[in-house]
Amino acid sequence: MAKMVFKNYGGSFQLRIETPEDLAHIQNLPESLWAATSIPINTLNCDRKFLEYVDTDKNGRIRTDELKQAQQWLFSVLSDFSDVCKGLDFIELEKINSRNPCGKALLLSAKRVLSNLNIESTRVNLSQVRDLQRIIDSSFNNGDGVISPEGLEDEELREFIQDVMSFSGDRKDISGKPGIGIEELDKFTRDLQEYSSWLEKAESKKNSREFVPFGKDTEDLFKQYFEVKTKIEEYFSQVFLNDFLGRGENLSRDLQKNISSPEEEKLQSYPLSLEYSLKGLNLTTKLNPVFREKVYLFKTNVLPRIFGKNLDWLSWEEWQKVKEVFSQYETWFAFKPKSGIEALGIDKIKRYLSQNYAQKAEELIKKDLSAAKDIEQISNLEKLLLYNKYLAALANNFVNFSYFYDPSKVSFLEAGKLIIDNRQMSFSILVEDVPAHKKIAQKSYMYLLYLKVTGRQEGKDKQFYAVTAVTSGGSGNLRIGKRGVFFTPDGKEWDAEVIDTAVNPIGIIEAVKSPFVQIGSFIKNQVDKITVSSQKSAEQRLTSANFSSIARDFLVGGSVALAALGSSFAYITQALAKVKFIHIISVVLGIIVFLLLPGVIIGFLRVRKRNLAVLLEASGWAVNLNMKINASLGRVFTRDMPFPKGAKKMRQDMLAKWALGVKRNTERGRFIFLVVLLLLLIIMLFIDIKSLGWKI
Repeated sequence: MAKMVFKNYGGSFQLRIETPEDLAHIQNLPESLWAATSIPINTLNCDRKFLEYVDTDKNGRIRTDELKQAQQWLFSVLSDFSDVCKGLDFIELEKINSRNPCGKALLLSAKRVLSNLNIESTRVNLSQVRDLQRIIDSSFNNGDGVISPEGLEDEELREFIQDVMSFSGDRKDISGKPGIGIEELDKFTRDLQEYSSWLEKAESKKNSREFVPFGKDTEDLFKQYFEVKTKIEEYFSQVFLNDFLGRGENLSRDLQKNISSPEEEKLQSYPLSLEYSLKGLNLTTKLNPVFREKVYLFKTNVLPRIFGKNLDWLSWEEWQKVKEVFSQYETWFAFKPKSGIEALGIDKIKRYLSQNYAQKAEELIKKDLSAAKDIEQISNLEKLLLYNKYLAALANNFVNFSYFYDPSKVSFLEAGKLIIDNRQMSFSILVEDVPAHKKIAQKSYMYLLYLKVTGRQEGKDKQFYAVTAVTSGGSGNLRIGKRGVFFTPDGKEWDAEVIDTAVNPIGIIEAVKSPFVQIGSFIKNQVDKITVSSQKSAEQRLTSANFSSIARDFLVGGSVALAALGSSFAYITQALAKVKFIHIISVVLGIIVFLLLPGVIIGFLRVRKRNLAVLLEASGWAVNLNMKINASLGRVFTRDMPFPKGAKKMRQDMLAKWALGVKRNTERGRFIFLVVLLLLLIIMLFIDIKSLGWKI
């Protein structure tokens, strides 16, 4: 086996992965020598399905062991690895390892894909597999164990499945269509059988006078009785409680006082009648209006069938007789299933049970599930094709960062490129939480732009956030609110707006200027404060003093100031005359060196500290390397775009030419104005001389 080769990428030695043999070396590479040991998949610009296959524990991150497992699986199902590092989206069938059980299944699956698509070929590609997946997902038997009534030719079976969905719930199949699985079918079948068994008990007693005292009318009369049973029971309980406590009718009066609103919801909780009497329940007057209609039906339909006459009062003894008449039927009714399946109707329930619709539906579900193995193999075939295309590239963004340092390659961690301020910035990564990312990323000593990227894709408004590193040039006009355009690796163009910045020196010159800029800003702020204060005091003096005193002060102060300036200039001139010019130059240079040298040293050190690894760590990467950015690499990531090849430059500034013309026109106008003014002065002087009587 070939030896491991470590190449220098960006100042650090990392494992070279250019051949299948190089890729196999990751099995023996210590984790301490990996560029990264764990990466979040939501920051990678790659086929999402590929990343999900590699992320075996589905935690949203890829670790070193998961990449090793992916490489092992790929090499185990291939007999020829020569195409692994080429990024191809197809595989020659002869290169699949048929001696491996999994490889053999993949080979059969690949042939089935080509056969189902009516394609004669010795290779299978990713688009063909995904085309077949879409066909399967939309077909009736797609291996998900869910059958939909849509597409069924048997109308009665379709009606049965729709009823299952109505009474036992439904679920979505792979294509998003509602249907039923084995759980829903089993529940519906149990409900049918329970209801049928419950009905059979009544059927066996249909000739019993005790069970159905009124024959076919028993069911309707029982319902009318059952509607008022609870309230009548409550009434008699209250009557006996009043009698026991010796309250008589006092409690009913208290209840009458408490009724403040006639809303039906409140009346539901009130007694059937507010007139309590040991005689019984008055069925004709002062009944709760919510139950009045139900009591009337009970009085006119049920009681005459039991007692043979109409009753205006219902005594306790009579009420016990009513309950005894319905006791057996009520006991049976209490065990009625609560599924609500009776809404189907007895005829349909019997038909569903007798004609084995459940068995037919179960056979369809089993047939659908039997396709799951084929579906799984097609999924494995997609996995094989994705690994063949992307696994080596992932290793070059994980085991090493060679793609990151290669301008000709698009690294998986790059979100796209930003065009702003007449520059192209190619290093951008996705960000989920801008404040949290900035808190860590500030330690990268880099000038960062946080972007909100927006656009309309596939008819929907979309947005995401990214951070871009400015690695060369100056800060220029970069600021919050600055807009540009953002190009994602798929070539789509988006709007980008700077929503935050992390300000650090971009280069040595800016690092040197930084202390002086800060000092200048401090001095400016102090001068502004003094100026404002002086202006206020001057305004106060102007409002309190008269014009003559102000003029006097101005003349006196001006005279003193001019005298002081004159004497100062005379002194400075005499002093400089005694000093040699070379000494003056030496002092000036010494002062410049004294001021600039610390700034140059500090600036150089700060620029040398720029580290892109901190940006990745702020996004959740576990990075082993220090990804230092030198001047040459900085110019790769941030650069001024050249003119197109063959373009011609016209160096004359068209705006300056236009401005020169404006200047000439302005000077000509000024000359004419002065001539006219001079003529006017001469005329006015001539008029004044004539008025004095002087001769000219």
